[in-house]
Amino acid sequence: MGLTNVETQACGTPVITFNTGGSIETIDNSMGFIVQKGDLENTIRIIRKIKSEGKEKYSDSCIKRANKYYNKDEKFQEYIELYKNLIKNKIVTKEQQLEMSYPNMMFYVSLQEQKANETIQMYRAF
Repeated sequence: MGLTNVETQACGTPVITFNTGGSIETIDNSMGFIVQKGDLENTIRIIRKIKSEGKEKYSDSCIKRANKYYNKDEKFQEYIELYKNLIKNKIVTKEQQLEMSYPNMMFYVSLQEQKANETIQMYRAF
């Protein structure tokens, strides 16, 4: 996911991103633009469009989307619930619980979700 895009939206600034990686997941057509990787002509065209229309045209949509999908308090609570479920179902070892207390928690959540999905698939195979 493109954290820079989310931070930009939260400031009320429209986003232009290339169609690569997770960046495109943070944008819709009300507050940003997705261009083909390396398409500088289209990028310049969009910059000129934003400049001529004014950033303010997009500001409300940017802020609303950032608040709706990336509210830190709601996301923290979602992570807490996810961790509780993973631990309750004993999908997370004691060592992994310790690792999850470090700042790079998203990596561990992703890893645990993958393990949970693999476990579910294994049980479905029986």
